[in-house]
Amino acid sequence: MHIILDYKTKFVSNLLLIILEIVVGILLICLPADKIINFFLGTIGIILIICNIIPCFQYFMLMNNDKKYTVDFVSSVISVVLGILLLVMPGAVLSIILACWFIIMPIVRIIIHPNHNEQFKKELPLLIIGLILTVFSFSFVSSVIIKVIGGLIILSSIFHLVYAIRIYRDGNVINESNQDDNVINAEFKDL
Repeated sequence: MHIILDYKTKFVSNLLLIILEIVVGILLICLPADKIINFFLGTIGIILIICNIIPCFQYFMLMNNDKKYTVDFVSSVISVVLGILLLVMPGAVLSIILACWFIIMPIVRIIIHPNHNEQFKKELPLLIIGLILTVFSFSFVSSVIIKVIGGLIILSSIFHLVYAIRIYRDGNVINESNQDDNVINAEFKDL
């Protein structure tokens, strides 16, 4: 069974998606960035706690019998602690973690790589991001990023609207010209 949508149905569904995109873009621009980031970080914290609390106890029990589960146990404990920190103080924790991550990891990769200059060129963008996060507060950086994303979503929805109107208009012109071509002039006795 094939479902065939006419141009009007496709246009209305595209229009609903465009309206949703515009609403999301406006919300990202108008709502305070700290609230949006805290909501997402809190959600990530809850997921980290839920996904790692039971394995933490399981690895602890298994670690008593076999020491190979020690790394898994420590990883689960760190994940639970990180989840709790993301719930309690999300902005500060993420700012510190990301700044350290974007500075320490590129430096380690530069040191390990045989050609330090080549690796430095590859790692330079991450080092710059890490330095930006250490100089500016995370709330400032996240606010700018969220506002830019909101603006890009609105801009994208405007392009999507123009495209949908053009396709709808072109589809109606094609359908109107094809309606006359699809008519068969025949009488019943000819069939």
